[in-house]
Amino acid sequence: MIYDSHIHIYPARYSHGFDAPPQFLEKITAAGIGGGSIFSLPPRGSLEYYDDDQPDNRTRIHQVLDYCSQLPDSFYPFYWINPTEPNAVEQVRYAAEQGIRGFKVLCSDYYPEEGMKAYAECAKLGLPVMFHSGILWDGKVSSGYNRPLSFECLLKVEKLRFSLAHMSWPWIGECIALFGKFNASQRSFGNAPEMYIDSSPGAPEFDREEAFRKMGLICYGMASRLLFGVDSDTNQYNVAWAKDTLAYDRELFERLHGIYSKPEAVGHDLRFTRGDRETIDFREFFRKATEENYLNFIRK
Repeated sequence: MIYDSHIHIYPARYSHGFDAPPQFLEKITAAGIGGGSIFSLPPRGSLEYYDDDQPDNRTRIHQVLDYCSQLPDSFYPFYWINPTEPNAVEQVRYAAEQGIRGFKVLCSDYYPEEGMKAYAECAKLGLPVMFHSGILWDGKVSSGYNRPLSFECLLKVEKLRFSLAHMSWPWIGECIALFGKFNASQRSFGNAPEMYIDSSPGAPEFDREEAFRKMGLICYGMASRLLFGVDSDTNQYNVAWAKDTLAYDRELFERLHGIYSKPEAVGHDLRFTRGDRETIDFREFFRKATEENYLNFIRK
């Protein structure tokens, strides 16, 4: 089964409509996808709201729970939380008690470090956090909050499981380096956080291909931590976009497999960091990114 790790619910007015669960399920099934994360409506004050009709936090929690209850159990409700709100820790506890399976965070006007208490509660409860990372097209001075190195502070949160979305474009190299640090910390210190990378679009094709190539070549174990995502929404799930993203990635990984299943290519491109690898299985990399990595992330 293919999992989409990045599905939004937006206000109906923002997205010009709202599909009920049966219509959404029909569309995502047509795209070849059978499960994934569904994010609640955004917190109050988000750009997605065009008017004053902004539901309170508990309403948002129960709305996404109700939506997912009408879908197969391969779809998991995530609560979009503002971790800087004074009662954020209480929100995390309440959401978990009600059946939320993970959390979504977008640092629009604050640094990740400002929400540490909420993340610590997520880690305590064993629930993952999916962060936006990379540039924001919001017309504001906000991208500095979402650079990969701004998330280095998460090293302080023991046992946290988290992902950075969009491969942090345009800071993909920085994202990969940060992953290496977290991975090394986890090997050295058993309670260190567990970092994943969500490949939802953002990056243009030439950067996307180079990102996957680097992730496969570098000795960081990234094949077990990449998540496939589309970044569409339940309101009007974009079947053509989802199918094209999935097909593009499948073809891209197959092309990389054709190159690096040959020892001479690995030896040529990895003079100093080859280790004991003769070949690199990009075909398996793709399979894990679309299937088992997601289940490991949510601890299914």
